[in-house]
Formats: sequence, structure tokens, C-alpha cells
Amino acid sequence: AGDVSREVLLERTVVDVHPDGTADRYHRTVQRVLNESGARALDRIPLYAHPGDQEVRVLTADVLKADGTVQRARTGRGGSRGGLWVDLPPLEAGDVVDLEYRLDDLRTTFFGNYFGMNEALSPDPSLPVYESEVVLTAPPELPLAFHERNFGGVHEEEALESGGRRHTWRMERIAPLRTESLMPPAPETAPVVQASSFASWEAFGRWWWHLIEGEIRVSPEMAAKVAELTAGARSPLEKLRAVYDFVVTDIRYNAWEFGVH
Repeated sequence: AGDVSREVLLERTVVDVHPDGTADRYHRTVQRVLNESGARALDRIPLYAHPGDQEVRVLTADVLKADGTVQRARTGRGGSRGGLWVDLPPLEAGDVVDLEYRLDDLRTTFFGNYFGMNEALSPDPSLPVYESEVVLTAPPELPLAFHERNFGGVHEEEALESGGRRHTWRMERIAPLRTESLMPPAPETAPVVQASSFASWEAFGRWWWHLIEGEIRVSPEMAAKVAELTAGARSPLEKLRAVYDFVVTDIRYNAWEFGVH
């Protein structure tokens, strides 16, 4: 269609999950520029990484020109400070962009031995996709629960000698989504594969309570202070006013924004 700025020839993601919940991710996207709008969209491509916890590294950033020549962009690492930008050579209609990169976890997060994935099979629902594939290798030490949404392709599962399993989701000829006024956002309508080491919301709830329990329980010292402040109060409102007056006059709050809480 004339309003499509570029087309995705290949979208491939490979995720290797480790027993501690960290993962190494390989991603490749091959896109053909169809007009000036598509050239602008691919001029600079952002690659994101969580600072301190992940590292992103570009493997290939090539532009295949119509005459068969190849132009290469500079590649590099994002390091511990976060993501980076891939600055491609000037693009024009007919150019094919081939981008490969890795995103590796450097350490576990406060979630502990947890893994989660929310991988779309299309980088942009407004673009046609000819071939898309998500491959995930899961270790036996970390059972995973899977969920497919708007997925109309093939899911294959293979047992590995290590005891783990390899899952492959594949779709072909994904048509661009026709946008309408007030329609749901793209994450609700695009084909997505999800995975989590939490088998249920109850399992997540137990983890969450363990995380926050110590922050919301009243300590014996706090209970004693409240009893002291409300000793002469005759109603719930007077008790509330006594505690409030103490907090706003005798306690200074400083925001130390580090750590899980």
C-alpha cells in the first residue's frame, strides 16, 4: 500500500534463559525502505538497556543499496550506562537495512531468580512482516509459563539433551494493522508471546507480599509512640489529629531514591 513506509523482511529474536533468571538475547531485523518516511524512521535506531543490569552490543548494522553495494554503520557497546543509538548511513527508497544486536543481562534484579518476556512478532503493527520468529531456550531449573496473544502462527517445542526445552514461535505474512479511531493500543492487538517464571498471579502475590511485608508492618516502637500520642484522645478523629500533628511537626522526610523500595 502507498501509505506503508517500510516492510519487514525478517524479524527474529533468540532468547537463552539461564537458571538464575538472567538471559542473553539476540535480535535481528531486516527491513526494506519504501519511501522518504521509512528512510527517516530508520535513520537513527535506539537500542535500550537497563543501566547497570544489562549490556547492549551491536553486531551488524548494514545497508544494502539497490546497486548491490553495502554500507556499514559504526557498531559498539552500550556499556553499563544503558542503551545506544545506531546511526545508519543516509537511506533512500529501495535500501535494505540489516540490523543485528545482543542484549545480555549482567546480573539478577530484585525479583531474584525471575524471568519474564513480552515479545511482539512485529516491530510495528502498521508494517507488513514477511517472516517473524521467536526462539526461547528454557533450562529445567526454571519452569516457565507461556501465554500467546493474537498469535496465528506455529508453536514448536523441542526437548534438549540438557533437560531444558526449546520453544519456537513462527508467523509469516503478517498483514499491517488497519488503524481506526479510538481503537485499542498496539500492545492489545499485535501478535505477542509472553513467558514468566511466575506460574500464576497467586505466586506473584506471594513474592510481592514477601517484598513489602517489612515495610508496612507496624513495629513495637511505632505502636508505643502511637499509644503515647493518643492517650488523651476521646474520638477516632482526635487520635488521627494527634498522630498527624506529630508527623508533620516532628518528622522530616528526605527522599533517598535508591534500592528496591
